[in-house]
Amino acid sequence: MCHKNKGERMRQQKKKASQKKATTQATNPDVPIEETKLSFWQKFIPISILSFLTMLIYWPSLTYPFQFDDLANISKKFTIRFDNPLARWWTHSRWFSDWLNTLNYKIGRFDPFSYRLFNVLIHLFSGIILFLLVLQLCRFLTKKPFFYNHALLIASTTSALFLLHPVQTQTVSYVIQARIEGLASLFILATLYSFVRVVIAKTIFSKTLSIASLFIIGMLSCGTKEIVVVTPFLLLLIDWFFIAQEDWANLKQRSWLYGIFGVFFIGWLLHYVGSHVAIDALSLKRSTANNRGNILTKQAFDVITPFHYLISEFRVILHYLIMFVWPFVARVEYDWTLVSSFFDPLSFFPFLLLLGLFSFALYSAIKRNNSFVSFGLFWFFVCVAPRSTIIPSPELVCDYKTYLASVGILFIVSIGIIKLLLKLYETLKEKDMLVAFTRYKYAHKENLVLSMMLISMIPVLTWAYVHNKQWESAETFWEYNVKRAPLKARAHNNYGVALSEAGKFHEAIKEYNRAIELDKHYQDPLSNVAVAHSMVGNLDKAIESLKLAIHLSPDYAEAYNNLGSLYLQKKMYKEAENVLDFAIKIRPYYGKAFYNKARMYEAKKEPEKIWANLKKAVEGDLDLPEVFYKLGQISLQLKKYKYAASVLETAIKRGLNDKQVWFNLGNAYFMTENYKKSQSIYEQLVRQEPTDARFAYNLAETLFTKKEYDKALALFRKTTQLPNPLPQAFFRVARCLEQMKKVPEARGYLNNLLALKNVPDSFKKVVKNEISRLEIQEKLDDRGGKSIRFKDLQSALAKRDSEKPKA
Repeated sequence: MCHKNKGERMRQQKKKASQKKATTQATNPDVPIEETKLSFWQKFIPISILSFLTMLIYWPSLTYPFQFDDLANISKKFTIRFDNPLARWWTHSRWFSDWLNTLNYKIGRFDPFSYRLFNVLIHLFSGIILFLLVLQLCRFLTKKPFFYNHALLIASTTSALFLLHPVQTQTVSYVIQARIEGLASLFILATLYSFVRVVIAKTIFSKTLSIASLFIIGMLSCGTKEIVVVTPFLLLLIDWFFIAQEDWANLKQRSWLYGIFGVFFIGWLLHYVGSHVAIDALSLKRSTANNRGNILTKQAFDVITPFHYLISEFRVILHYLIMFVWPFVARVEYDWTLVSSFFDPLSFFPFLLLLGLFSFALYSAIKRNNSFVSFGLFWFFVCVAPRSTIIPSPELVCDYKTYLASVGILFIVSIGIIKLLLKLYETLKEKDMLVAFTRYKYAHKENLVLSMMLISMIPVLTWAYVHNKQWESAETFWEYNVKRAPLKARAHNNYGVALSEAGKFHEAIKEYNRAIELDKHYQDPLSNVAVAHSMVGNLDKAIESLKLAIHLSPDYAEAYNNLGSLYLQKKMYKEAENVLDFAIKIRPYYGKAFYNKARMYEAKKEPEKIWANLKKAVEGDLDLPEVFYKLGQISLQLKKYKYAASVLETAIKRGLNDKQVWFNLGNAYFMTENYKKSQSIYEQLVRQEPTDARFAYNLAETLFTKKEYDKALALFRKTTQLPNPLPQAFFRVARCLEQMKKVPEARGYLNNLLALKNVPDSFKKVVKNEISRLEIQEKLDDRGGKSIRFKDLQSALAKRDSEKPKA
């Protein structure tokens, strides 16, 4: 009895201690708790919710067409058709990104769906790894209870902002950049997480495995984009602020790993890009020219120098910082130009603000106060440094370049959000406004604050969805950019192209002319406006514009091709052939030029040359289904039946699912004696169009050729009863009866045809000849002779008529 009372007292004491501890933690979130292991579900549920929300935002955009540089780097990139990036993994610094493009091409050719789906998955995996990374980093901070106690909330919020922020839609929906910028960021985050796994590994096996993954992922990252150069610096940042917890002695314990990995990683990266690139960059020897349609300097042919570029980037970096707090300033195109000098207000004042931020971050790091702000700002500055300092670029500002850098800013913002939500929670609790939730098992503080955080993300999620819709069509995309960058020639030219594709040629001409006005050395709008002029009937004006474009750029293949097309319209075949040949000389795989040559030979009625040029067109970069179909038609005409079948199959595979295409394919199979395939196609066509006499007749002819005379007879009879029957069908009925040894019935059928009204004389003549043949055949059959063919009968009748005595 005494032992029982003692045990009961001990249980009561433990219960009171537990309740006291829980009360203390509830009232003071900065009180440390005992180190606990998070369950699988605590990690899985936030990841699952965020993954669902991410897919919700981006799912409608998976069918959006390619935009901007996607066209040049994917749909118009000729080498993607036979590229093998794995063969150059040893020498090319972006082989992994190219390999992903090739993989998508093999999956769906130029269907944007697979490309965009892969982009969303890259973004999603980056967000998941970021969640795991931030979660583990915060759980290192046992000396900073706020971070340790709320690691799950901080990780969830940082990941949510990263995945759902409107600015990130530019990287995700800009197809070519997601598989360069996005892929590089994914590998950098994976490298950092592998490093963390090395630190927390408890066994030799797990540590060895983590070290191996660190080096392998680090090596692969060097094959994505050169921005991975920031990886060693980010490793030091996460180690100093989280793992070592700003303790130099702790940091030095991993100096061996830094030494080995640093030498390996930098050596591998230099192997790809070359040491001369790094030397030129550091010695300020790198410079670049303007992109046409995007003039950054005062004069179009001025060179962009490192210093001039650097002082112009202060404003850009400040803009990058602002847009993650106020995303309404973000856009794809900017009409900003380089500043005139360091003391230009657009350079000097942003410089002072950035200097103040950097000084604050450095001071906080030294004083070890507000270290999370120091970490976030340093992360941001490290990530933007390769593109916003001394390496000039013809693109002054690109929001997608902040994809990885955003992690630092969003981490700071997430801390602020969590602190506000915790304060809100305590306020609601004090006012007894959370009583209704307390009866639920999982409605404890962390889960309620997590729910509040997700609710607070609704405006962010909504704006991301709306912001992403600008990519849904070329017209929408470039209209959006023209409004926000009205002084950029490239935006007006591309908007003109979008309007032309929509058939709005007069509006397109206005945009092209505006682009020409803004950049008089920009050849693209001159070529494009010529096409628009030709579509509204101004051929002479179009030719004049193209000649000017060629004058500006003598190797401008598109201009020569367009000029050739205009000469064709004016039936100036010699001039057309000359300029088209020149276009092909510049670009030997230029399919459009070969296609236009085929059009020229079509006008001149030279089928062999039509076929040869169409074949070169599809072997080049014009492998469109319509061109394959046209090549199939001319191949049938030239009796190249096997080749016709091959190209018609390709046309169908590329999406040209028209009945006429299938019919021609069936004919090609028939002529190559592939009766099984031709019969299958004709049967399918008959089911789809039972009243089309052509389909029924060809099916019956296939059955007749296979000697299935009874089936062929029934189908030929049916064919004669259809609207607009083929005359041959009537004779094939008789032929089937003859082959079935029913010659009298065949002759009777033909005699009945003679009795019909309104039968043309030419038809009656053929019927009579066929009756004569059957009569002769019947006599031969009676005598055991061989069957006689219709053409043999014609020869016999002709001979008989010639032997008749003349009057």
